[in-house]
Amino acid sequence: MEFVGNQINFKTVSATLAVAFFIGRIEIFGGIYPAAIALIVVMLAVSTLYIYLVPVVCISIIMGASGGVTAYGDIVSAVLCGLLFLFFHNQRLSVNQRTLIAIAITVICRCGCYLTTTAADTADWTVIVEEIIALAIYIRVFNTVAQLIFAPKEVDGLSGERIRLSLAILIISMIGALGIKPVVFAFWFLIIVVFAYCREVSGALVLAAICDLFWFCSTGTSSPVFTSLFLGLVVARFLVAATEIKYRKHVLAITVFAGIVLTTRTFDYSIAVSTAVFIAVPSEILKAMWIAIEGILFPDAEPKTDAGALDFRRDLRKKRDTFRSLGKIYEKGSSSGHIISYQFEAMARATDRYLDWIRRGEVKGRTHPSKSIEVGSATYSSGQISGDSSLCFSFDGNRQGLIISDGMGKGEEAAPTSQMVVSTLSKLLKAGFDVDLALKTVNEILMLESSSQMFASLDLAIINKENRRAQVFKMGAATTFVKHGEQVAMLKKSTPPIGVATPIKLEYLDVKLSTGDVLVMVSDGVCDCDRSDIDCRWLTERLANMGSRDPNVIAELIINKAVEKYGIKERDDLTVLVAVV
Repeated sequence: MEFVGNQINFKTVSATLAVAFFIGRIEIFGGIYPAAIALIVVMLAVSTLYIYLVPVVCISIIMGASGGVTAYGDIVSAVLCGLLFLFFHNQRLSVNQRTLIAIAITVICRCGCYLTTTAADTADWTVIVEEIIALAIYIRVFNTVAQLIFAPKEVDGLSGERIRLSLAILIISMIGALGIKPVVFAFWFLIIVVFAYCREVSGALVLAAICDLFWFCSTGTSSPVFTSLFLGLVVARFLVAATEIKYRKHVLAITVFAGIVLTTRTFDYSIAVSTAVFIAVPSEILKAMWIAIEGILFPDAEPKTDAGALDFRRDLRKKRDTFRSLGKIYEKGSSSGHIISYQFEAMARATDRYLDWIRRGEVKGRTHPSKSIEVGSATYSSGQISGDSSLCFSFDGNRQGLIISDGMGKGEEAAPTSQMVVSTLSKLLKAGFDVDLALKTVNEILMLESSSQMFASLDLAIINKENRRAQVFKMGAATTFVKHGEQVAMLKKSTPPIGVATPIKLEYLDVKLSTGDVLVMVSDGVCDCDRSDIDCRWLTERLANMGSRDPNVIAELIINKAVEKYGIKERDDLTVLVAVV
């Protein structure tokens, strides 16, 4: 049984450190490092944990600095930006606000560096303007890439062109940070010709322009290679169109390389190697690799297909963008406005899923794994009507949901609230709402009835039948128990009930289930049956010694034992839900 939560992913950390090191080496305009500062500004907006990137980029700048003492102005800027955004991380600053703050710090540090060193005599004050522009661009680029990586479902309003442009600038800049001209040109050439072959020549021309601009900013001169590259790509476009499919890759590579050799009158061995590699890799492998990368980085990419399918995709994207724009109109309004906002966002996300299914060709004949989760339940009412409400249901083809809710009070007093929570939440999940939007919607509905003080505990478990991973959301709910063999784990989370405050902070416990594992959810009445046993050890021991794998039998045995422990005391409503893998 594997539990995952706030654990450090060392692979992610290692990859982030490597990327940060190369970004810290991105030097332009003869000794400035705006990309390093931009990385700190953006990553600390993602999480304050990324403060560890500050010393990495500083060391990287020192190791690669060729601009003398002026580079230390950017080191100080990166450190100050890191400290400032670390201590004021609770302030919700927009990208524009963070950019302005970073620019102000950078300008002050740059001026201070000039005035406190001998560099003031030879200072080129136009560099400050250049750094301001470069810093603003890199912050935008890194912010777009961060959204794509850390919040792929929240890339509202980001066009595919903006994502591609940001990724292109990032990749080209990191390659340029290598600093070795033959290696840099070889990698740039390979990227450009692969893009021209797998995607389109016009996009390859844009990549070449970005490479030329970066090279000019880094060295102060424009390389004739890029002028030749432009001409070669334009000529290749017409030659490739008139060539048989199986020879098009060879014609493209040879035409572009020959154009460089003929116009520059030099034979570049590094580019020759790139050309040979491009020709040697089979077309099928090259395109398969491109589709795989494009599917990860460009989820909205349109593979070559018939015009009708493309129009259908474009229409879906327009609807998605419309839903999100309408949602933004209401998101800052009242509670009722929030509900409308969540509904539009849910429709936008559902449309995104349809687009993803279409891209992967899974719209027709989608199959789901056979049912692998058995569920059961048992209840006990202290009166004629139980204040607890519960439900086990399947949704989204391969997910099993279990809900327990206990309204304020008990019996008839608590039942309407808990029934509304369970019914509404299950219907929203079945309708395609993501869990976060469904919970926020139910919370806002309860908040609308704040005059009646409507709130309830909520215990929600969602089990993915395919990977057998369960997400357990707790809002004022009792402990959940997971039995694995003869060991029993307890899942606890101290959070307020649903309907108490807005906005709600959504957190969940993530658990990996194995064959034979038993997940047991109970209402607080079960845990309160023995006030002297706060940790509910009686239930842990009973589950550990229980041999049955029938979920209904397990639930009934727990209820019977809880009733027995109450004895003659006044009993609360009792509910038990059991899921067996």
